Amino acid sequence: MDKVKQTYEANIGALVDRFMNNPWDNKEFYAEYIAQTYYYVCHSTKLLKYAADHCDHPELKECLLHHVKEELGHEQWCLKDLKNLGYDIKMFPESSVTRAMYQAIYDGIDKMGPAPIIGYAIALEGMSASVCPPLAPILIKNYGDKSAAFIKNHAVIDQAHAAEGYDILKYLTRDEKEIVCQFIKTSCKAYIKFFDDMQAASFRQSA
Repeated sequence: MDKVKQTYEANIGALVDRFMNNPWDNKEFYAEYIAQTYYYVCHSTKLLKYAADHCDHPELKECLLHHVKEELGHEQWCLKDLKNLGYDIKMFPESSVTRAMYQAIYDGIDKMGPAPIIGYAIALEGMSASVCPPLAPILIKNYGDKSAAFIKNHAVIDQAHAAEGYDILKYLTRDEKEIVCQFIKTSCKAYIKFFDDMQAASFRQSA
């Protein structure tokens, strides 16, 4: 576990900084973020189920299926936020960068079992636990409470989820923990690229 935490701490700072250093006062950027987030969050439960199907450890499989229940319906928060901002999801095609981010986890599960989704979750939920609490009031001030449900709700629920990600590690072998470390690194890099791509797209739309 120590190496996993060290890997997380060595990589999460750059992602947190990149997350907070976005133009959250730019409505077009925020709408693009919500739309692209919708597309990858739609795969959260699918990825967890897919990982459970590729899992031989009964207790780990049970944990993954438990997390499926916790992730149900989160994509609906994105759709409601987008609607209350005055947009429709059909206005935002899914980007290849968004697709590549979650597809890498499917491919990883195919080759290595459930460990990739754990690394992915530790990175993203840890980031969320850090950035959503300070970001939520900014978004509420800028766009109203009804347009900030996704971030506001994750400011609360990902505090527990971030801790639970480390609890799962007790079911993993040393080699599987190495895979977790690998996917913490790649997921942080992929999410930074995700932001870079969204910022470029929102600026093109507003130009």
